[in-house]
Amino acid sequence: MKSEAKRELAKYLKLKYPVELAEQEGGWYFARIPDLPGCMSEGKTPDEAVKNVEAARALWLEDAVESGVEIPLPSEQRKYSGKFVVRLPESLHGRLAQGAERDGVSLNQYVLALLAENNALRAVEARVEKACAAVERLGTGVAGMMWSFQGLQLKQRGTSVADEQYLVSEGIGSNDFVLREAR
Repeated sequence: MKSEAKRELAKYLKLKYPVELAEQEGGWYFARIPDLPGCMSEGKTPDEAVKNVEAARALWLEDAVESGVEIPLPSEQRKYSGKFVVRLPESLHGRLAQGAERDGVSLNQYVLALLAENNALRAVEARVEKACAAVERLGTGVAGMMWSFQGLQLKQRGTSVADEQYLVSEGIGSNDFVLREAR
């Protein structure tokens, strides 16, 4: 490896890439670095899995440097401007503009609110799916499980949904739902 490539590799090896760790069936642990596609490993313990994925990271970076592949920065170090351009159908643009006018806000504010609400909903969906998977692993059926979202209240088009089990029966993720903080 040439000295320039060695310096570049050393630079990337110093960066802290976030590691995702998940327990697998049979007591094994799976670790991956989402910022580096395909960089993953496993181990018998969480520490072993992290140690193994760090070794895989070093090999991943070395191969990328030698191959001339663009190496992404760790997601925690990326800078975002807060601006991006979205192309959308004229009909959707019109519906969004009408919604913004109806709510008395700018189109940017309206779209920002929709994106933030949907992003929060997806985060809750992921947590519910993770909880369901944990319950399934424990051998307990999800059907009798009572869901409690402390500090949150689900609203369907402005109508409060009192029965939290309704959430499960209707399925989180429907575009008919909007997640709001409980007051």
